[in-house]
Amino acid sequence: LPLALVFPAESILVHLQLNTLYQFWIHSEFCGRLGWLEYLVNTPFHHRVHHRPPGNCNYAGVLIVWDRLFKTYITETERLDHYGLAEPVRSFNVWELNLQHWRKMAGSSRSSRGFGTGLWQLIRTSLVPRAHHALRFSPQALLDPFEPMKTGSSWALPKEATGKYQGADLTLLGKTAALSVFLGSFLCLQRAERKNVELMQLCCNV
Repeated sequence: LPLALVFPAESILVHLQLNTLYQFWIHSEFCGRLGWLEYLVNTPFHHRVHHRPPGNCNYAGVLIVWDRLFKTYITETERLDHYGLAEPVRSFNVWELNLQHWRKMAGSSRSSRGFGTGLWQLIRTSLVPRAHHALRFSPQALLDPFEPMKTGSSWALPKEATGKYQGADLTLLGKTAALSVFLGSFLCLQRAERKNVELMQLCCNV
């Protein structure tokens, strides 16, 4: 948020989108070690450790140098895949999708604690840090070699892969509704894009 006071909002939005796109390939299960690239950028080799419980390490989005500089980096020494949500959201309800994590932070389900207790729990969990990292800065850590694998290979898929969520169990009506929402959103974006082009042409003519 402080960056918004200095950098244009357009630049921040583009950066966020590019960062999100980069996350696609680092969640691959079919990639092991990538040599010298691992000293610069985030790779599946690094990111698997971030997903491994408790996951308080390897926070990088694109550049792994920040974790190595500030000593929040941990090397993968055993291939374990923990991608995916700990508890999948088996719903397409827009309110549930956007608010379920806040509800979990409040420690309340639909039928449990009162509003006051849940609100206090939400405030407390929002302010108390999940993990404590001592403030350290170590430029020489950028050149430190990675710890060797203790068992197996980074390229070998684990024998017991974590169960993956295959999506909500929808009826035919639910699937039709989901597809309709997707296609409707796509058409709205196309119309909005055409209107923006027409508006830009009108401004240029003026």
